[in-house]
Amino acid sequence: MSILIPALVLASIAVAILLWVATTIYKAVPFRPNQMGEKWKLAKRQKAFEAAEASLQKGSAGQIPQEALPLFLESFCIETTFEEMEVIGALHQHHQALVGRLIELCSHNSQDLQALEVVEDLLVDRDGLLREYADTKRARSDVTRKQKEKGRSPPDWALSEFNKKILDLDDRLKTNAKSLQSKLTELFKTLGNARPSSEVVYH
Repeated sequence: MSILIPALVLASIAVAILLWVATTIYKAVPFRPNQMGEKWKLAKRQKAFEAAEASLQKGSAGQIPQEALPLFLESFCIETTFEEMEVIGALHQHHQALVGRLIELCSHNSQDLQALEVVEDLLVDRDGLLREYADTKRARSDVTRKQKEKGRSPPDWALSEFNKKILDLDDRLKTNAKSLQSKLTELFKTLGNARPSSEVVYH
């Protein structure tokens, strides 16, 4: 018994220290479950892009393989409203690379780039909307947190303004997604009807 009691005391102290360390780390680097989910969703689209690129090697000169088209279309990520700035930035870079590749393919096939130019503009707009949406939600959370730290509730008028802006941005993002879907459908229909060109070379 004389040995057991000190052991239990030491174990309790060790657990307390571990909890303190864990709490300190958590406060310094807050866990954001949304970030992991958003990264996973983006990774799926990036893999689709890689698969589309790989399928180009199977096509005849002057043709885009039919199996590549749905993979390129799947590479676009327009139905999700991201909230993590890091992921939003990575998403923008992904879309830039994707559009750049499609511009190259359309140019090689002497195709009209009008629909793709509209898609590019809509993606730039979407990037701006996502950043504003994320900033607004973070600002609302910061206001709520700071007021709670003072033992108060955030003013109703402030929350109302934040919520109004978030709803407006959400509507604009949905409208943007519908426009993108329409233009992407038009674009890939055109790509599917592309005529062979002896000048096409895939790298």
